[in-house]
Amino acid sequence: MNRFLSCAVAALVLAAAHIGTAAAQPAIRDLGSEKVVDASGGDVKVAGATVTVNGQAASVRAAGASVAVHADVIGNVDAAGAEVTVDGRTGGVRLAGATVTLTGDVEGDALVGGGVVTVTSGVGGKLAVFGGRVSIGPQATVAGATNVGGGNVTFDGRAEGGARIFGGAIAVNGTVNGDLVLEGGRIVIGPTAVVTGNVLIRSFNEPTVSPAAQIAGGVTRQEPATWWEQVDVRSWPFRLGLAAFVALSTVVAGIVLMILGRGTFEDAVTLARVKVVSSFLIGLLVLILLPIVATILMATVIGIPAGLALLFALPVLLVASHAVAATGLADLVFNRPQSPRLAGRTVVFLIVGGIVLGLVSLIPAVGAFLLLILVVWGAGAFLRSARRRARRSRRPPPLGEGKTAVAT
Repeated sequence: MNRFLSCAVAALVLAAAHIGTAAAQPAIRDLGSEKVVDASGGDVKVAGATVTVNGQAASVRAAGASVAVHADVIGNVDAAGAEVTVDGRTGGVRLAGATVTLTGDVEGDALVGGGVVTVTSGVGGKLAVFGGRVSIGPQATVAGATNVGGGNVTFDGRAEGGARIFGGAIAVNGTVNGDLVLEGGRIVIGPTAVVTGNVLIRSFNEPTVSPAAQIAGGVTRQEPATWWEQVDVRSWPFRLGLAAFVALSTVVAGIVLMILGRGTFEDAVTLARVKVVSSFLIGLLVLILLPIVATILMATVIGIPAGLALLFALPVLLVASHAVAATGLADLVFNRPQSPRLAGRTVVFLIVGGIVLGLVSLIPAVGAFLLLILVVWGAGAFLRSARRRARRSRRPPPLGEGKTAVAT
């Protein structure tokens, strides 16, 4: 879990830094265009709508809607985006995205999280993967311990240090030197599977074990505990799943807000950037007073409908504030020249900001507090924008507007 948290911290450092390319490259002034870096041995820090890194580098930190690292990297590759691909040789990787593909060999540890994850590389250290659909291909070889989790997991690779796999559906067709632990709903051990140790299966369903599978030790099946007894809120699978939920829900909320009222959302993002402190203070004041006012209204009996309306408005405000905070944070970091935001650029900011918010939630001890600060900031900006829009709509039309001239 600590290694996954270090991945989150690295991504946050990337977002907070003055994003640029390798020392030999010009500084990047904005997010929203294609960035191609031909590295020549230095550190690479780059962000853009589409990011491609070629050549050789000491380390790579990259963020964008689409990130492709083709370079050979001596140190770590830290990358986050909607689509992330790493096919060069690296010292270690920490990757997060909607779709993540790792095909380049990794000398150290590989830490990967995403919606759809594919690993077909050699890993010299430990492999930890979590995603919606995870595939460990037959070319994948892991020297250290292997930990894989997801909704649907296929393991066809080779784990030299034992393996633990959990998921809704698990299919094992590869080789595990050591013990294998499987936890899930539907578990299949195929005919090409080889396990040199024991197999422990925790499932409510009877597993399917092919007679052709080679298992040196015994196969033990246990009834798993109920889900609330199994969940460990401190475990990296739970925390990473929560981070993915935060990121995805933020992006969806932002898209809905843009559809329903793009002007209000765009104004809120601008206010979040230029009125940081005042937006935070307004959001803090409203989020404190709103439940108090709602409670007082309901205590009067006749004010129950109004009080309930305020309470129902609170979750809507919190959902909107996540999207505003995410987009405003990305705009503040990556759009330093304050270039005009077109719809496509705003969506890119929303996606990158949503990923950052998810990673913030992974930071131990202070992650929830930092996320709360960002949400309060976004709430204040959204309320100010909504108030401005309401005031504009109440203004009387200019003198003479709407009148038709009458001929005399």
